[in-house]
Amino acid sequence: MKKFILETSDKYPIAVTSFGENNATKKIIVISSAIGVKQTFYAKYATYLANKGYLVFTYDYRGIGDSKPKKLKDFEAHFTDWADKDFLGLTQYIEEFYPNHEKFLIGHSIGGIMIGLTRAYKVYDKIVTIGSQYGYIKNFHQKDKPKVNLFFRIAIPILSAFYGFFPSQKVGMGEPIPIGIAKDWRKLILNETSILGYADETQNLYDEITKPILIISLDDDFMATPKSVDLFAKIVLKNAKKKRLNIIPREYGLTKIGHLDFFREKYKNELWKIPLEYIEE
Repeated sequence: MKKFILETSDKYPIAVTSFGENNATKKIIVISSAIGVKQTFYAKYATYLANKGYLVFTYDYRGIGDSKPKKLKDFEAHFTDWADKDFLGLTQYIEEFYPNHEKFLIGHSIGGIMIGLTRAYKVYDKIVTIGSQYGYIKNFHQKDKPKVNLFFRIAIPILSAFYGFFPSQKVGMGEPIPIGIAKDWRKLILNETSILGYADETQNLYDEITKPILIISLDDDFMATPKSVDLFAKIVLKNAKKKRLNIIPREYGLTKIGHLDFFREKYKNELWKIPLEYIEE
């Protein structure tokens, strides 16, 4: 394992970790995180992939984990920065130093949603998205809509205005996130056009994506319901070479998985091989 700092196009330092530097298979996997989730959360899965012969990279988006500034209050960051500066910066680094490697992406939640906000996606031979969805509020389960409304209509604007960032940890939603990220996230949930509307305001490359993509949902994931993931596949990635998989916990001998637990070591034997099987097809 090697940790280093990578400077993006706008000179912002992001924290990167590589696993399996001595592997000779000439295959790379990049893991792009969910909102408010530090790269350390994926370290055990990255180690697992490295032990399978891959060179693996994880990274923290600006404003998160080891890429967080000393003062998060009023720190400027948006999804376009995460996609077209941080993710793109790491991708360009990999292109420069590993030009002959096959390259694959595993994107968790926003890490998969944002691939059409940057030309970086073009570098990857195959992509796997996990819990990446068309996040409009009507695509949530009816029983979850009251708490989703409370979170996005009330908690995010009020707490973000008070703190100058969104204190996600106070509502059990991971790391604190920059105020711009919180506002962008709110747009994805409350606007009917979700990520496509956001992309139209910034940079929309989704129609260009024709890559092979495995689109995974977890049947009990309240943040990325199977319906919302179906719509992500149908509407957002409409031109990709898609394979769709909905993982039902009981079919794998599990009681629950949710939005995060795919990457926890306790499910290593049941779940971790699934993206690899697709990548190696």
